Amino acid sequence: MKKVFLTVWHYKVFILVAILVVVLVFFARGLKEKKKNIQPSQQANYNDIVPGVSSENDLKNKLGEPLKTTVETDKTILDYQSNSPVRFNDVIIKDGTVIFIKEIVAATDEKRSQDITNQYGVAPYTLYNQDDPNSYYYLFVYPGRGIAYLGRSSGKLLEIWYFQPTDISNFINSWASNYALTKSTKQVQ
Repeated sequence: MKKVFLTVWHYKVFILVAILVVVLVFFARGLKEKKKNIQPSQQANYNDIVPGVSSENDLKNKLGEPLKTTVETDKTILDYQSNSPVRFNDVIIKDGTVIFIKEIVAATDEKRSQDITNQYGVAPYTLYNQDDPNSYYYLFVYPGRGIAYLGRSSGKLLEIWYFQPTDISNFINSWASNYALTKSTKQVQ
């Protein structure tokens, strides 16, 4: 027994390094598994167009040519027909990949906020329009699933946004800079 103890004591550095390697391997596997949790099949999509995955060619093969194309410095915005007579669905392309889709929900559409909550559960975040603090429409965000909707929890929908899964801070910075987690206190005249 004493011999085993002395051998272990003599090789303690080797044993500690081996244990550390085993722990790091398990930790790395856990990170890999966590990364796999949000797969394109679990991510929200618009007509099988998946932001961050689908290319501009995929989009055009699925939806056809856009009604209008606007080229900006670092992105291209494509307008597609919606059921609204005055508003278009917007698709943002960057480096040949779809990165954002804004679907306009017309009053004649059969879509309701309950359709989204039935599929994804209650939105983990509600954002408030800082430009219009009196608005009764809020932005309900599922950052990890890549979907948000502008509407009322009671059912009315105005827009559905599709984007690459992210965290709430990056979502606000990238897509909702005029929204915040708290209501604005400024008064509208």
